[in-house]
Amino acid sequence: MSDRELPGFDVATLSRAVRQPPLDELRSIASTRGQARRKRRGGLLLAVVAALAGTALTPVAGGLGGAGRPTADPTAVPAPPAGAELFLLSDRSVVGVRVTNVNCALNFTNTRDFGRTWSSYRPARYDGPCRIENGMGKSDVRYFPLSARTYLVSVDGRSYLSTDEGRTWRDGASAIVTVDAFPPKAQLVSSGLAWWGLREPMAVDPDTGTAYRLRAGVPTSYPMNSLYASPDGVLWAAFWPGDVHQPSVLARSADRGATWETVLAPNGGAVMSVAAESGQVAYLLAEPYSPMGGGPPPAGSLATIMRTGDGGRTWQRVETDLPAGQRGDRQLVVGADGSLLIGDTDANGYGFLWVSHDRGRHFTKNLVTRGGLVLSWAPGQVLLAGADGVRLTTDGRTATRLPGLE
Repeated sequence: MSDRELPGFDVATLSRAVRQPPLDELRSIASTRGQARRKRRGGLLLAVVAALAGTALTPVAGGLGGAGRPTADPTAVPAPPAGAELFLLSDRSVVGVRVTNVNCALNFTNTRDFGRTWSSYRPARYDGPCRIENGMGKSDVRYFPLSARTYLVSVDGRSYLSTDEGRTWRDGASAIVTVDAFPPKAQLVSSGLAWWGLREPMAVDPDTGTAYRLRAGVPTSYPMNSLYASPDGVLWAAFWPGDVHQPSVLARSADRGATWETVLAPNGGAVMSVAAESGQVAYLLAEPYSPMGGGPPPAGSLATIMRTGDGGRTWQRVETDLPAGQRGDRQLVVGADGSLLIGDTDANGYGFLWVSHDRGRHFTKNLVTRGGLVLSWAPGQVLLAGADGVRLTTDGRTATRLPGLE
């Protein structure tokens, strides 16, 4: 059966027909989903690293208050950080984040040599108390490593930024530089599974660590749930309205955020992620049910894969054999070799990657491991954890293990 071509739709024309849930409701949904994902990822990594790393580092207590105070320089250590969430930034750079003191204290570590050495933990420092109810933290705490040296933290809606690997922290509203378009040298940020910490497109200067945001913000009021920078510097984003019966909004910028082209997603499900091979070629992964408590899909249900080859002006539905996901947190990544990579788990506790080498028509299970889970991703590569350690793959077939986590 041939792929079916569907045209895009202009948001300005059709947005009046789309009911927009209250923003507070959408943000609450996003926060709940992010917390659940953090628990799964953090819990798995704690077990993996504690079992395999040998000796663990002593965590640095994350102080509440004292924004801007410097911390001591790190000492390189040969073991990976125990219990940290890992965020992949490149084939060599990974940032680890550990959450302690209920949920308000954050500690950061990083490696620039793919896990051979790690910095000691540095705490995020910010003003304001942690909201505690019945012994449990209730503050909305989000964190996103923008680069190996630049970290963004949000606590109950107020942001804090470090551009020197966590040594000093400043108020994010004044520290983040607002621009009409991202500077040519700035590195565009992709969401990498930590979308709950990134509400808007951002970029970072690789030399100074300066973080940039766009003056015009995002082209829709919906929460952003996927952001992907293609190898040629085009930004693709997906925004979810909070209802599977309403279309997601897709946005594309070919001029580093100065202008955006927007369309309503031409499919019948919730767009979970967008991934781009280039500024012209991109893919959508959509699930046939609501990812916010809608329950698993009926047996035999298939996910939706759509492809564009003309910069998003038209989309073709790919006749795929990819089963629908059991949870609404699968992400699509274009591998370095052009393959499509999607992390997933089964009912028996095994994690794996779905891999396609024919533009999404056929998928096979690769890199199967007990307890496996995708920890993070960057365009062209995926970081996975499981009973056999933490591994990096660029093609879904072969993988390299982080030292100390074999």
